[in-house]
Amino acid sequence: MSSVRIFVVGLALAIISGCSSSPVPTNQATPVAANRLLAPIFMRSPCAKCGILIVKRDAHTWLHAGAPEKLFVGETEIALLWPGEKVRVYLPAGYYVLSARGRMDNTVPTAAVDIKVGQTRVYRLSVTPWTILIQPAVR
Repeated sequence: MSSVRIFVVGLALAIISGCSSSPVPTNQATPVAANRLLAPIFMRSPCAKCGILIVKRDAHTWLHAGAPEKLFVGETEIALLWPGEKVRVYLPAGYYVLSARGRMDNTVPTAAVDIKVGQTRVYRLSVTPWTILIQPAVR
């Protein structure tokens, strides 16, 4: 293999690996600013038959860093999340579909979540060079 090919392959790998995001611990994620909460009714104190959903966006992302990701629960717009931010949502017990849409692409990832009374579920939005993922997270 020529030295030019080795250089090009090495450069491509460095660029791709530099585009990945890294998880942020929930206690270190910044709460979303009030002006970017799109459904404030879900952010009020918990109800007796509710569970808590926390969605956090990975930090240190190079891709999509210049635009927020819009989080949906079902068809309801919840919040605009910038890297390193989180939103806490109080939902009645039940099954929900989470989705996200960025301003920079048409990717619409989804994840199913089962909210149970009194339990907290944590999910993360992570950005890769190819897509946005919504996946369960370690607190």
